[in-house]
Amino acid sequence: MPNSTTISKTPEYQAALKQYKTNLKKYQPGPKWYFGSFESGTRFDGTEITVADMQKSAALVSPIGPAVSVDEVENITPSYDFFIELCGPNMDYSQYEKWVDDQKDAFFYGREKCSFYTGEAYRIAASLGYKKVILENYS
Repeated sequence: MPNSTTISKTPEYQAALKQYKTNLKKYQPGPKWYFGSFESGTRFDGTEITVADMQKSAALVSPIGPAVSVDEVENITPSYDFFIELCGPNMDYSQYEKWVDDQKDAFFYGREKCSFYTGEAYRIAASLGYKKVILENYS
């Protein structure tokens, strides 16, 4: 791992990274996943990923309970009006990110337009035991 941080070499970090990779490949096999920044322990802006950050990332792609029926999954993606109310007139996206983080019982599904499939979002959420899903098209 070239340019690795010290934290990325710890057993705790490596265990969380392994869990993250395994669960993405198992539960979300569609896209090709790139793990370079996680393997080096740095974000795209050059800041260090902490062990807690890596553990949180692993938890977000891990089952939260037994699989449920796709019919039980509800879309709780905020409406445009709610988004504007949440982020304010200056569109402070960090407020939206905080809201998403606060939805502990919801699966977040974000993809580019070419690989964005609502049905897949529901299927993944259901397979991980989530009954709520938040959708975001990055295009």
